[in-house]
Amino acid sequence: MKYNHVYMQRAFIRLPIFFFLIFLTCAFNTKAFSFENIEFIKEINSTLKKPVDVVTSTTSGDIYIIDEDASKVLVFDADNNLKLYFGERGSKLKQFSSPQSIAISPGEEIIVADTGNHRIQVFDTDGEFLFMFGKSGSMPGRFSYPSGIAIDQFGQIHVADKGNTRIQIFNHQGIFLKALKTESPF
Repeated sequence: MKYNHVYMQRAFIRLPIFFFLIFLTCAFNTKAFSFENIEFIKEINSTLKKPVDVVTSTTSGDIYIIDEDASKVLVFDADNNLKLYFGERGSKLKQFSSPQSIAISPGEEIIVADTGNHRIQVFDTDGEFLFMFGKSGSMPGRFSYPSGIAIDQFGQIHVADKGNTRIQIFNHQGIFLKALKTESPF
């Protein structure tokens, strides 16, 4: 039987760390994590059909939700009041096809992975369209089902390009910077 040497090296490094953490937990009678002290605070349910992603603004406290079935972005204030919603099913600007992910930029721009349309759309806090980037394809800057978005400390946009099995990185204006190919060890 043939083994992947890199995988085996990682296993030999991770296994002792894992057992060391178990030893520390047992030796000092501490819990690594417990759900015992988690308290339910509130539920947001404003006729959501299929919420698939949620993010909060660190400046305003607003809650942004992507509803895949309704093809909408819903924005709630910190008191659970619906402030704004926008989007509809389709392929034109400000329309979505199976949106999967949402992020808020440091400048409070709303960034949406419009998965079925193979693009990223960017909006201001009033839901007004600012710009979009990407289209269907496998070349750098193009997407095949973008399914996740994250913003790093520099304001760069990281997009999980599911169909092309890679992470693409763009600047805050949607200009392609680089791609990271994701290869699974499994």
